[in-house]
This record gives sequence, C-alpha cells and structure tokens, in this order.
Amino acid sequence: MKQVLMAFGFALTTLTSFSQSTVVDVIVGSEDHTVLELAVVQEGLVEALSDTTGTFTVFAPTDAAFTALAEAFNVEVTALLELQDLTDILTYHVVSGTVLSTDLTNGMEATALNGGTLTFTVDSMGVEVGTAAVGPAMVTVADIVTDNGVVHVIDAVLVPETPSSVFEIEDDRINNGIYYNIMGQEIRSYEDIPLNGFYIRNGKKFIKTVE
Repeated sequence: MKQVLMAFGFALTTLTSFSQSTVVDVIVGSEDHTVLELAVVQEGLVEALSDTTGTFTVFAPTDAAFTALAEAFNVEVTALLELQDLTDILTYHVVSGTVLSTDLTNGMEATALNGGTLTFTVDSMGVEVGTAAVGPAMVTVADIVTDNGVVHVIDAVLVPETPSSVFEIEDDRINNGIYYNIMGQEIRSYEDIPLNGFYIRNGKKFIKTVE
C-alpha cells in the first residue's frame, strides 16, 4: 500500500511492507539496492540486521548513489566494496530503534551503530540526513516498515564524520601536501575535487564547500 505523507511542508512518498519481515529482506528484495545487498552480505551484517529481538532504522543508499560515489572518485563500484572500513561506513547508515519520518525534526541528531552522529535537516525541500561524499543525502522513499524496524531510501552514500583508517593515507605520503580521495588515490588539483566532496591532505579529512 503506497501512501503520500504530507509533513514539514513537503510531499514524501512512504511505503508499507507487504511480505518483507526484516530490514535485510527489504534490501534483498529491492532491484535498486543490489550494491548495498552485496556490501551487507560481504561484511557479515545479514544476521545482525535480521535479528527480530531488536529494531533498526536503515538509511539505504541506492545503486545510483554508489555509482555516483564511484564516478566522483574515478573508480569502479566494485572498488568501493574493497574499502578497509566498509563495515564502519555501512553501520553509519543504521540507527538502533525505529525512527519513522514523522519522528524526524529539523536539527535532530541520532547515534548510528558505528558510534557516529547523524544530523537531520528537515525543510520544505525534504529530509536530508548525515554527511555524504557526494550529496546531500536526501530521503526519497520513507517508512518501509518491517517486523524489526524501518527502511528509508536515500540518494547518496553517507560517510562517517569521524576520520577512520579508510580516509587515511599511508605514512610515506601522509604529509606531502598532495590531495587524495577516500580511495587513497591522488587528485591532480583542488579544482578536480567535487563540490561538497571529501578530500584528504596532510593526513586530515576535509569537505570542499567552495569552488
């Protein structure tokens, strides 16, 4: 059953679950989340997210979101599955408990399973969540309710705000003043970094906010 929720001054598509019983079932059953499915299976998160003794809120980036991230850093999507801290990135998309779209307020914060903080912006444009390397990450489909939580579809991949080894460059390059992307690849110049994209220089992570 499809519904349209009028909240915060914008129209937000919501779906109620038919046969899906867990948040993992929603991901597996979606034609738009094949990369996320591969990542969740690869990182051994299926059992944990299938647990029905607790509930989870999952912000699920689409295949298009992963493709956009890969294109921004000039790599294949498969390379994203080789990130050292992929589990940390995936669990940054999950919050313990059930958080429906009607529970979200502007400026609200929630702690993700990886310990990072997700901040929500709610305005006439919709719901923006967290921090994305290519973003912002907007909720495009909300409230896919399951027996163990809820899934919200988002259009960008979230990146943990706390720097971790996935964003670090090897010691022999860390203080050389060169720009790198999150894959550890050298960026030719500042101009080649996408607006609102992450980059690393001298061992620190930054977000490009101006051209």
